[in-house]
Amino acid sequence: MTLPTQTVTLSDVFTRYAYNKVGGNEYKDNKYKNRPLLKLLREKKLSGDGGPNIVHPVNLGTTFNGRSLSRNETFSIVGDVNETWSRWTWSVVIETCFVSWWDIREARGNQFKMKSILDTRIDETRENLEDNIATMLAQSSAADADDINPILSIVATSGASGGLNPATAGQSAWASETEATINWSVEGIGRARELFTKITDNKGKPDVILLPVAFWNETCEIGDAAMVINQDAKTRGGTKYADLGMQVPFILATPVIHDPAWDTAQTATGVMLDLSGIHLVVDPMWDMYMYPFKEMAHHGRLGQASLQVEVAQLTASSRRTQGSLTTIS
Repeated sequence: MTLPTQTVTLSDVFTRYAYNKVGGNEYKDNKYKNRPLLKLLREKKLSGDGGPNIVHPVNLGTTFNGRSLSRNETFSIVGDVNETWSRWTWSVVIETCFVSWWDIREARGNQFKMKSILDTRIDETRENLEDNIATMLAQSSAADADDINPILSIVATSGASGGLNPATAGQSAWASETEATINWSVEGIGRARELFTKITDNKGKPDVILLPVAFWNETCEIGDAAMVINQDAKTRGGTKYADLGMQVPFILATPVIHDPAWDTAQTATGVMLDLSGIHLVVDPMWDMYMYPFKEMAHHGRLGQASLQVEVAQLTASSRRTQGSLTTIS
């Protein structure tokens, strides 16, 4: 019996392989992976359902109105209008991917060689897209109106965000807590604890503290020194020269991290995040979506190109659970 045959064109291989690879395979060992803030936000991401806006129901909080009650005493039912919403528009981030005709020619129709080329091109495209998103998240303010919202536009003490403004009556709880002008080596841990207390007093629960790398290193050194002192006390100097190598310091059981994109953009500002109130919302239909490869000869480029798209936004359903550490030295 004659077996069926199928002619596979270069475009078919590129398109099908690219579609299956995006979001599936891990990076190769020589690829850059260190984006802890973006990784953390993506692990806790919310899925959106399309449409022009993202809307979060928001409870702005009320003051208790109850009292003690004597036997058979009547009481009044009191209700405050405290329900509202925060509203956000989607951001669309793109990255182009191009495979040169010279690479295609050298592959000579060999699918395995083509896939090897695509491995590097698609990984590189995704890396560039994530670098762009990480850079947007770390900005002090959005460089472009269509950028993903920066962390600091949400972790702020003033200014409208998502349509709510702490300067508006009834919306004061929308402001973040803050600790400013901190000599980190002298008082950093204590001031971070003060901010932690402010947040938890407002019913928040911080998940992570993000610092510029210099102050993350100082925090590690403080932790290493404390461990040496404690161990020396037990062993009378036996661990004086131990290489403790603390990688993740903790303040009040909250991990302290750094991020390369944050280090580039912020040298004197940190944040304390409660990720139950701040969200990376992603449209699942356009989460690192990659278009089919198309011939670019009609544009004057010998080769095939594709486009990778991410539709997402950084939003908040509560700002009072966030904190900022500013003017760190």
